Amino acid sequence: MAPDERRSPSARVDERRVEIGPPGFVGFYRIGLVGALVGASMALPMGLTGMFAAGFWSDFGVALRMLMGIAGAAATYVSIWLPIHVVTRATSWRTRIRVRPGGVFIESGSSTPRVTRWLTPRSGVTAGFRTDEAGLGGFVLSCGVRYIRVGIGHLPIDSQQALATLQLALAEVPEDASDTLAPAPEALGPGLGARLRALGHDLLRPLLRPTPYLLVDLGTMALTPLVSWLVTGMLDWRDAYPIAFGLFIAGLAARRLDGSYMAGMRHYLADDPFTGGWGFKYMLAGIAVAIAGWGAMAPRLGFGLAFGLAMVATIGLHRSLLRRALGDSPAPKPNRALDLALALTLVPICVLHEVGLLTFLVDSSRGLGPLTLCFVPPLVLVGYLPVRLHAFIDAPGDRSNIAWFWLTFAWLAMQPLLSIGPAITRAL
Repeated sequence: MAPDERRSPSARVDERRVEIGPPGFVGFYRIGLVGALVGASMALPMGLTGMFAAGFWSDFGVALRMLMGIAGAAATYVSIWLPIHVVTRATSWRTRIRVRPGGVFIESGSSTPRVTRWLTPRSGVTAGFRTDEAGLGGFVLSCGVRYIRVGIGHLPIDSQQALATLQLALAEVPEDASDTLAPAPEALGPGLGARLRALGHDLLRPLLRPTPYLLVDLGTMALTPLVSWLVTGMLDWRDAYPIAFGLFIAGLAARRLDGSYMAGMRHYLADDPFTGGWGFKYMLAGIAVAIAGWGAMAPRLGFGLAFGLAMVATIGLHRSLLRRALGDSPAPKPNRALDLALALTLVPICVLHEVGLLTFLVDSSRGLGPLTLCFVPPLVLVGYLPVRLHAFIDAPGDRSNIAWFWLTFAWLAMQPLLSIGPAITRAL
């Protein structure tokens, strides 16, 4: 969020504005997106099954088939609409608060205002925080019995900054009871075309000068279908996993010498220190990789040796890097060649995680049918994100980094769907 108090060239001299930009995937919207994706992954297969049953299961009565078709269509619609709604709110929803002598005008929307509110008289308008049990965040503007929450989903520090700016504006603008008319709404931000062009720019920019995260994403997208095809009849992905895991551990140990990585660690810790949560998430990612490594290497190395290698090495290195970032020692100088080399150590383990999940999902489809589709998004995310996190740390705040991650996630999620779909169709 970027709260900003300024005067528009067309605004009256005695008007102050507070601009609240999109929150991004932080706070409420981070949890909301995960919840929407998990919920959609559960509801969408049932919805598709209901519509398929309505059209082809002739053994059922007409009334039951109509009911299943309606319920299936509704579930499918909500499963598609809800994630899109959350993403739109997190990335493009803006609010402008215009403090005027006669009242406070609030306009919210993406590019043009979709919701406008005029709070008057000015003397009755107050702004402050209220208890938020839903975890939405933001602050509240009230006037009489009307309560309007703004800045939903932003980090507390951003909400506090916007609220302080608004309270200052309320104190500075002189009141005038004769100013009773609401002002005309104005454009809030770039339109859909401009946002799509910005997204295209974010995706194309790293191609001009490849970055570590681009190597991870492109390598994973290119190699996952190839390795998946190879393991169908010629290879077992678990035979190669100890080698991939060893490369990952070696790369993780060398991160101590990576200046951009240590700077990125300190950037995230400054925004969200270890006691506040980011360090915990970093360690949680290490535990997730350790558990995956333990399960994948146990058939080849044995239960005890696999446990020792996976748990001790992975969690120990994550903890060591975190302690180094929290310390006072100066970070090494950035080294582009080292950054690119260390990024390549993440690709093999990412590919094998996805291949292992694909194998599990295809095998599960024989017994679970459409229910298998429920597991695709969360399992793909759990398999990729804990390793991909290290590429996020290399380039904090880079919009292209986020755009390429979601593009890769969508591509990886399509691989199981393309394999599971035919199996489910044959079963039905």
